[in-house]
Amino acid sequence: MIEEYKNVWIGCTIVAAVVGTLFIIRMNARSKEGDGLGCFLTGGTFFGVWVLTCVGLGGNIVLVSKLVDKAETIYSGDKYVASVVNYVRTEHYDEKTKSYRSSYRTVLGFTTKNYKPITYTFEIGSNKVPKMGKLYEVYYNEATGITTTFSLDSLALILILAGILYFALALFLNVIGYSVGISTIRFWKVVVNVGVFLFIPLLMLVLESAFLYRLFVDGSNLGDECTRYIFLSVVFGAFMIGYIYVLINIDKYRREYGDLVKSYVKSHTLEGRIRELQNVQDRNNQRHV
Repeated sequence: MIEEYKNVWIGCTIVAAVVGTLFIIRMNARSKEGDGLGCFLTGGTFFGVWVLTCVGLGGNIVLVSKLVDKAETIYSGDKYVASVVNYVRTEHYDEKTKSYRSSYRTVLGFTTKNYKPITYTFEIGSNKVPKMGKLYEVYYNEATGITTTFSLDSLALILILAGILYFALALFLNVIGYSVGISTIRFWKVVVNVGVFLFIPLLMLVLESAFLYRLFVDGSNLGDECTRYIFLSVVFGAFMIGYIYVLINIDKYRREYGDLVKSYVKSHTLEGRIRELQNVQDRNNQRHV
C-alpha cells in the first residue's frame, strides 16, 4: 500500500512541512516567554503534525480511493466462488505476555471465465489459521484487475475506520485553523455539526444501500443469510429514518428538552455534585438552628 500510494504520502509530507511551519510560527508568536519552543520541541511538533497529516489527510484519501475501487468492482465486476488455497503468516512480539504471536492472512484462489488463475490475499489478518478449502464469494473486475469481497464484517470495519479518520481529519484541520487564528471553540462546533448532520447520515446511507444492494441486486446466492440481511435492512432503515426525523425536528426538541439536558449534565459534573452536597449541608445546618 505504501508503494501504491507513494504520491499521497509525498504530498502529505509537503503539506505537513507547510502546516507545521505556520503552526510553530503561531506558537512562537503566542509564547509568553518570547524565547520560542526550542529545537527539541520544534522537531517534535513537526513530527506530530506530519503524523496527523498522514493519518487525517492521507488516510482519508486512501480510504475513499479504496471504497471507490471496492464499489466499482462489486458493481462492474464478475462474481466468483474462491477457496482458501494458502495463508500468509506473520509474527510480532507482545510486550505484555513477553511472547510471539502469529497473525494469518487468508489467500484465496479462483479461475476467471477466461481461465485466468487469480489469487487474492486478505489485507487484514486474524489469530486463527484459515481453514483450507473454505469457500468465499469474491468480485473480480478484469478491466482493472481488482479483486474484493463483500461481508458485514468488512463493512463494519470500514465504518469504524471512517469515524476514526474523520476525527483525525478534524484534528488536522484544527491545527490549520489554529495556525491562521481561527477560534478553536467555533471550529469544533462546526466539526460536531458536520458530523451529526452530514457525516453520520452519509455513513448510514452507505450501509443501508449496501444492505439493499446485497439483498435485491446481488442476493441470488445469499441462502441462509437472506433472513439476516432482511432483518438488518429493515431495522437499520427504521433507525436511519428515526435519526433523520430527529435532525429535521432538532429545534423543537431543543426547546422542549434543552434545559432538562443541561441541568442533568450539570448535576452529574464534579462541580454539580459539590454544589448538591453544599446545598444538603446548608439544609442540615438550618434544621439544627
